[in-house]
Amino acid sequence: MEERVRSLGSAGVPAAGTSSLHTRGTSLARRLAAALFTVIAVTGVGVQGAGVAGAATSTMHVVGYCATPQGDGTANGTVITVWPCTGAASQVWTYVDGEIYNPHSGKCLTAKGDANYTPGTVLTLWTCSNATSQTYGVYSAYITAVGGLMITNKGDSFARGTYLTLWTANYPPPLSQEWTVS
Repeated sequence: MEERVRSLGSAGVPAAGTSSLHTRGTSLARRLAAALFTVIAVTGVGVQGAGVAGAATSTMHVVGYCATPQGDGTANGTVITVWPCTGAASQVWTYVDGEIYNPHSGKCLTAKGDANYTPGTVLTLWTCSNATSQTYGVYSAYITAVGGLMITNKGDSFARGTYLTLWTANYPPPLSQEWTVS
């Protein structure tokens, strides 16, 4: 966990043309945000939008819906579902070095049964292990799994509780494949 916190601790660079007063205030705000994120990451308590400016810390979402562990669960094997974004701690995700991490559970987004090359595989929470079933990339701004499959709402449905799965990439991608972390 300490390594993950360090990797998210960079403060970033102020925008060009900002005043030194704004830069000092921004620097202080970023240091406070980094300290808050460290507390959140270590204790497992999440706050939507908390984090370090420049770090990919927020929600995994598409058009007002967030990736949400079923029943706000935290156990290995908890299925990830589509749910309206509410700001719940369980909806906070980070994208670091190819892993999508849920600070609330302390676990990573994982293809069930390590089946990251199989279309239709359900996404779950599982202890982070750097397995290929926990490795994701970004293609045209949307999240993909190692096998080239895209995170997709099962059956392209946006009904509450719909499972998130891996599915063959479509071009152009349907809305159900436009998942991002921001």
